[in-house]
Amino acid sequence: MIKTRTDVAIVAGQLGSWTLILLLSNFEYVLTTTYLKVILGVGISLTIVGALTLGAKTYSSSTKPRVTNVMTQKGLYRYLRHPIYLGLLIAGLAFLLSKPTIQAGLAYFLLMLFTNIRADLEEVMLEEKHPEYTNYKKSTKRYIPFMY
Repeated sequence: MIKTRTDVAIVAGQLGSWTLILLLSNFEYVLTTTYLKVILGVGISLTIVGALTLGAKTYSSSTKPRVTNVMTQKGLYRYLRHPIYLGLLIAGLAFLLSKPTIQAGLAYFLLMLFTNIRADLEEVMLEEKHPEYTNYKKSTKRYIPFMY
């Protein structure tokens, strides 16, 4: 089982990466440029729909599944295992593209890294809690349907 310190460090890494991306971006440009608004909207929409599909009994802000966790394979979860994380990565991309610097690129890389580590840990725990998750994992892609 994952130690609490590891869980906190991974979530803090994600939040810290997000903070860096926001600080290094041109926020006004994101909100006034059509293609960036579309990218941001897609990211936010995936995040919200993913969270609503999971529901309050299953959604967890930590890497550990809730005691009331129910394995979800409906909605977006029929096609990908982590629509919330995909949404966060897409939204972050909008901010990166608003001011594409090396520093912002590194912050986005850290966001991807922490998000993937978090997804890996969650999947280990979900396989422990739900033995059928192993088959779901084999038949469903992580972020991009039919690809990855």
